[in-house]
Amino acid sequence: LAGRGVRPRKQGIENQIRTALETLPGVRSKVGLGGSGEKYIMALTGDDAQALQSTALAVEKELRTIPGLGQVASTASLVRPEIAVKPDFARAADLGVTSSAIGETLRVATMGDYDVSLPKLNLSQRQVPIVVKLDPAARQDLDLLGRLTVPGLRGPVVLNQVAALEFSGGPAVIDRYDRSRNINFEIELSGLPLGDVAKAVHDLPSLKQLPPGVKLIEVGDAEVMGELFASFGLAMLTGVLCIY
Repeated sequence: LAGRGVRPRKQGIENQIRTALETLPGVRSKVGLGGSGEKYIMALTGDDAQALQSTALAVEKELRTIPGLGQVASTASLVRPEIAVKPDFARAADLGVTSSAIGETLRVATMGDYDVSLPKLNLSQRQVPIVVKLDPAARQDLDLLGRLTVPGLRGPVVLNQVAALEFSGGPAVIDRYDRSRNINFEIELSGLPLGDVAKAVHDLPSLKQLPPGVKLIEVGDAEVMGELFASFGLAMLTGVLCIY
């Protein structure tokens, strides 16, 4: 599209779409093509998962207070329920039970074995794999899972003798940037200059007082802009030195 007034009209339509999508609870949406100059991307990185998650929640809440921005999307993974297994390493070592054996037993019992290890039913035209596993309702019964037998050095061992099982929660996906956990934020500029948005983001209280171990990294267009300004400054400094 080209011509006077096309860009403001496009932004108006995008704002109407954002307003319509705000009424849908729990929906993560993106408006626009996501091309260069349309969004500002930043990332929080750190090795402390709890500090990173709490900081990301505070930053996301403050980002939504900046006037004029479009949709603010975070890649923070949703917390899903899971079963936590905490082995008693001294007891397990005494009975010759390894942590891999515990994990293998629970995996086969709740999800079934790998395809290459499954027995096959041979028919005239095809083979049908046979999956043997517990009923899905067994995942809610920790006592039942605790009665599973785990191979040990001196024979099978009941699982609850070497490990404690409890319901817990954890991230569905763990993303990493330079081998550190990271959470990305995609901020739709909605026509605002990238430099103004970056300055407003850096002035947020939660980013000025980051906890130890959590760092802010700019990626995408903001990273390119920073590298361009640094290279331009270096070129000017080199030119001045050459003149002298």
